[in-house]
Amino acid sequence: MEIKGKIEWLPPTPTEFPKESGNFNIGIKIQGEFYNLHRPIDKLKKMLDMLKVGFEVKLKVEGNRIEDLEVTSDKIAAPESNAPGENSPGANSDIVNISGKNFMTYKGLLKLAHAKDEDFSMELTESWVSEDMKMAWCKVRLTAGKRIFDGFGSSTPENTKVMTASHPVEMCHTRAKGRALRDYLNIGEAMAEELAK
Repeated sequence: MEIKGKIEWLPPTPTEFPKESGNFNIGIKIQGEFYNLHRPIDKLKKMLDMLKVGFEVKLKVEGNRIEDLEVTSDKIAAPESNAPGENSPGANSDIVNISGKNFMTYKGLLKLAHAKDEDFSMELTESWVSEDMKMAWCKVRLTAGKRIFDGFGSSTPENTKVMTASHPVEMCHTRAKGRALRDYLNIGEAMAEELAK
């Protein structure tokens, strides 16, 4: 199948997948969908150096795997409003730009996971909250068929934004679920909510 569109998201580096296999991958988001490109790590690094968000590309895909990629235009139009702190209607809240880099949000990860043609479930398996309610951590397990992905999340005054510092339980839960979702979706880049600033 042939897919044409603009690159909406790229990871900063290739991800080894499955872990410790020697196989590497990058995920490319086009028209709201993620497609995976499997190549040796040196080729993927060269491709990431050449590709940029906003480039128009043509892909030949098999399922969600990219068989061939061609850049059809390297002209980048002015991006839609998506700056930090802008919550205007129509802004893309699945990806946010922080310090010049794009990061997927928890909302975006959850949307991608539900878009996959596969049932999955998540459950809280371990948790801890400090007596003063300022710190918390938890472990979440995502199960998809026979595959299991564990995500750990923590929240402390040092690693949490000012607005969410008073909600450590909710933040560590979101981070743990996000990390499990990232492994499930083969996304190596940190989720926006994992960042302290």
